[in-house]
Amino acid sequence: MDFRHFVFQTAGFQDSDVTRQQNVNEIEGHSLALWLSSQLKSACFNASDIWAEDHGWDFSLGHDSSKYLCACSLAGDEEKPDEPRREGHVTLNKSRSLMDKLMGRNKLEPGDPVAAAIRAALATHEAVQSLEEN
Repeated sequence: MDFRHFVFQTAGFQDSDVTRQQNVNEIEGHSLALWLSSQLKSACFNASDIWAEDHGWDFSLGHDSSKYLCACSLAGDEEKPDEPRREGHVTLNKSRSLMDKLMGRNKLEPGDPVAAAIRAALATHEAVQSLEEN
């Protein structure tokens, strides 16, 4: 598997209307991505600036010679637009060359340090509840 997907419930990480409108689909997750990238930088990982994508807010990461892409988004209940609790998503993908895939090397292993740092950061944030990893 080349990715990890973290899912949680939160009432935090609110994006402003101006920030949300910078995303083509007005998906929230910018404040989550900002916070997470700063946590990873503090843990000595190389994190890029954040950019908007149609699925949320992304940033790239580097650790040793490996490269990763991290995507963050928040989704509310469309039937309850005033409900502050939303579902948060953080996906981590590890870049692998075609040869890496053919040879079965450079996989995102269970003990991957970047995935572990993301899990630890999310688990310690007071606004993150019911954290699951898929």
